[in-house]
Order: sequence, then C-alpha cells, then structure tokens
Amino acid sequence: MKAEKILPYFRNYLVMLLNEKESNLNSDSSVSTYQSCAKCWVDRYARGHQLQHVLHKDFRDKTAKEDKTQAVFQRSYPMTRCGLNHLLKMYKLCCEQFHPEIKTLFKSKQINLRKRKRMQVENVPTLNSSMVEQYIQEFMERYRRKTEMLPKSLHEMKQFLRLFDQYRSERLTETVWALSGIPKDVLMANSYLHRSEEVEEAEV
Repeated sequence: MKAEKILPYFRNYLVMLLNEKESNLNSDSSVSTYQSCAKCWVDRYARGHQLQHVLHKDFRDKTAKEDKTQAVFQRSYPMTRCGLNHLLKMYKLCCEQFHPEIKTLFKSKQINLRKRKRMQVENVPTLNSSMVEQYIQEFMERYRRKTEMLPKSLHEMKQFLRLFDQYRSERLTETVWALSGIPKDVLMANSYLHRSEEVEEAEV
C-alpha cells in the first residue's frame, strides 16, 4: 500500500486508541493533531511510495534529520514524530493481524527526499506606512489654517486625532482608487450620486 492510502484508516485507528483506557490519547484534539502530523509527513516525504519502504528505520531517520535541520517551526519536529510513531504502530498491527505470513515488514530502499522550496520573506512597506508622513504634513497645514494653532488641551488633542484618523482614511481611499485608474473627481461624483439615491429611497 502506498503511504497516502493509509491516512483515512489512520484516523479510525486513533479514535479506537482514544476509547482505550490505557491509551496516551486523551482528547479529540490529540486525534486531530496526530492525524495532521502524519499527513504532513506523508505529503512531505512519503507520498507515492510503499509503506514498507518509507516506514523503514533508515528512511524515518533520514526524514527526522531533515526535519530537525530544516524545519521552519521548532515544534514541527517533535509533533511530526508523534504522529509518525502512531502510524508505525498501526502498520505493524495491521500486518500482524491481516498478513501474518509476511515475515519482513520493512524493506530498505533508496528514496530521495523532495527538495522544499524556500520562501523569501521581505519587509515591504505598506501604502499607509509610505504615505503617512505626507498625510500628517497635509493635515497639520490644513488644521493650522483653520484654527491658527495646534491643539493644546487634552480635549483639543483628542479631537485633533479623531479628525486626522478620518482624514488619513479618506486620503488612503483616494490614493488606492487613483492607483486603480479612477481619479478623485470621478470617485467623489459617484459617492455623491450614491448618497443622493439613498436619500431618495429613504424619502419614498
């Protein structure tokens, strides 16, 4: 049997273990975790290969080394091992119960590990972070022209921040639409038309 074919039966096996008193599985969450870990291991290394080959100690050790040195998340190594250990036990039990004539359960085979693609994560500035300085400068100049001074009291500062947040949101919307090829005057005309239609519907 190929490795991926055993996965649907593996969950049933884990549920059976959960119902046993002496089992180390203590919740449905454990079942889901071990099933997910085994599936990750199969998808990463064993898909398309026979169980007798991929569950051989040599191949398991080979993948364990790869997990330990290349894993993105530190927990992926021990968690994958837990699911794989249960999968190995299930394979042994099934062979002993349904195929007692088979004496050699595992056969070593040279299987090359699939090379995983590396993802390059870059810290790319967002539109908000790249434009916020400009928005701040614009807003402060407008605020000064209107009030002739910057806020001094706590109440004035709160009002100042609320107005800036509204201004920043509006400018971001304008910038996004402009980058999409829709100028500010078209956007405002459509917004005005939409508000007029809402008022007419309300009056009706």
